[in-house]
Amino acid sequence: ATAAGTMGGTKTPVVLSATDQTLVANAPLGSALTLNLDYTIPAAKSSSSDILGKPAGTYTQTVTYTATAL
Repeated sequence: ATAAGTMGGTKTPVVLSATDQTLVANAPLGSALTLNLDYTIPAAKSSSSDILGKPAGTYTQTVTYTATAL
């Protein structure tokens, strides 16, 4: 996932996993800020058995975001 939007700070692309990762660091205080996320499937995965050969249908996944003050 990569991030954009009106939220400042240092944005870092991450690979989704069960491990906690920092998506934005050093974001300034404020409200009504946006964080736009883009999700992509890397080329190496898009042509692998991780994607190909799966039954047609709708797949869902829960992604959890936690905002913390450090």
